[in-house]
Amino acid sequence: MSTLPEDPEAWSESLTTDDGYWAEMFYDISVGLDVVNKKSGEACIAGKYLNVWPHNPFLGVGIRFMFYSPKDLRGYKTINLFHLLQAAVNGKPAFTGECVIYLVADNDNYLKKKFGTIPGVWETKVWDLYKDFELVGSSVEGVLSRVITVVVICSVEAEVYGQHCFIDRIYFAKALGTLYVTSEPTGKTFTFDGRGFITPHGFRGAVGDRHTIVMGDDTFLKWEDGSTSRTREVVIPDGTATIKAHYKEAPPEEKPPEEKPPVFPEIPREAWIGLGVVLLGVLSLFAYGEYAKRR
Repeated sequence: MSTLPEDPEAWSESLTTDDGYWAEMFYDISVGLDVVNKKSGEACIAGKYLNVWPHNPFLGVGIRFMFYSPKDLRGYKTINLFHLLQAAVNGKPAFTGECVIYLVADNDNYLKKKFGTIPGVWETKVWDLYKDFELVGSSVEGVLSRVITVVVICSVEAEVYGQHCFIDRIYFAKALGTLYVTSEPTGKTFTFDGRGFITPHGFRGAVGDRHTIVMGDDTFLKWEDGSTSRTREVVIPDGTATIKAHYKEAPPEEKPPEEKPPVFPEIPREAWIGLGVVLLGVLSLFAYGEYAKRR
């Protein structure tokens, strides 16, 4: 599946990445790496509520990822979040479980999604960028075309300080489609990005991703579109699609000529000799009878 970042864990491995950097949303929040409270990778992002400055209007842990420059996310389908809220601090509940995620464009238009979670439990959230968010601005496309920051804010209990919000993974993913590779006849070998398979075989991947197919067997004839090249670049469809390779049919096996039975059954040599003796005897008797009549 194609994601941004390409490695879903990349944004939680360092405070500064190829795409941008992690930072606090409010003055009374500290953001850093945590190598203990993590589920995958080397570290996760940890936001801590300090209550140092009274400038936090949301009374929550606000963590943001800032892109170095506006990012076009229109080719992606979902945003995926894997996170944990600390359950308690000194025996007191730490978070209310109410959270909001924002996608903010550089023109201040944004998308937001309110969601609930259970403190003390790692949870995975997956939201459709086009269907699940509330729009504040002119259009969803307009926001996604120029996203400058992603913000996660989780509400804290008012009289408790020092609680953490952990983000183990947060990434964007493209929609998935399925491509089937078939052949006539079936059972033909081919490679998909260098890996070997046998027809028919289906591949599920990110919509729009490109791959290379090379059909095996010298009897390859053509594709269904008429192309005669065994190598073909394919694109994962939005939905399901099938491509078919045609092969020359093997010539029918030649059958040996059928042996026709003889007109007369085969008679052993000894039988022929016996039959000759009998016929000779019959002729001799006939000749003797004729001779006796003339006398």
